Amino acid sequence: MKKQLLIAAIAGMCAAGVLAGCEKTDNGGKTPLKNTSGVKEITTAADATESAKESSETDETDTAQSESQTEQAETAEEITAESEKNDPSSLPGESGSMIEVGHALALFSAEAGMAYDYNNSEFFWGALSYLMSGYGMQSPAAGADAEGNLALSTDYVKEFAAALFSEYDGNNSQLPELQGSFSVVSYDAENDMYSSKAPGFGTTKVKSDGCQKNDDGTYTITIVLLTDADEEVGRWEMTIKNSTFNGTGHPLFNYTVVSFVKE
Repeated sequence: MKKQLLIAAIAGMCAAGVLAGCEKTDNGGKTPLKNTSGVKEITTAADATESAKESSETDETDTAQSESQTEQAETAEEITAESEKNDPSSLPGESGSMIEVGHALALFSAEAGMAYDYNNSEFFWGALSYLMSGYGMQSPAAGADAEGNLALSTDYVKEFAAALFSEYDGNNSQLPELQGSFSVVSYDAENDMYSSKAPGFGTTKVKSDGCQKNDDGTYTITIVLLTDADEEVGRWEMTIKNSTFNGTGHPLFNYTVVSFVKE
């Protein structure tokens, strides 16, 4: 009987110990909450660091993209400028009439077998007569002489000459005297008119095949003389600059020829 009571007592002590142990475990189960808080704090700090890093990387990426876009824009501008510089259609403003001047110079040079030369009176008047007969009717002062030839007053002939030759100062200089042997152009002193008998341009045409802006502000245009059948007669490099001629007040030509060289 004592032995049974001793066993029962020991069993009771064990049960109490088990119950006490479960309570400690439950209490200990709450302890990790402090540790979890610490983990959150560490995680939050890590997230902030990572976020700052990502923000920094994003800023660097944005900066790099911005710089790249700027470089691309600058490159595009350079390419556009270079393209415009060499584009045959990109003639300087109000210079279209200079193609007509090029036509006169090219046709006279080809037919007369002469090189561009301001100081050569025959070339001066020959080229001038071609320009007058070919495009003189565009002038508001164009008229006709007794024989039906195109006629222009002196001031307008100076305008045409100033377009052909940059060395000619039409504002302050008289036109060179006509040579006795040169019969294509005649002068009527009574009416102060010059008449041209030069042939027209009906069997030829001209085109621009390139325009380049030079560092000194001039432009070099490639002039191509063609037959009506589109057969190439010749090519010339015509360099032009802004004209200072103001004698007529209604200029057909806003530029003047600096040089005209056969290729």
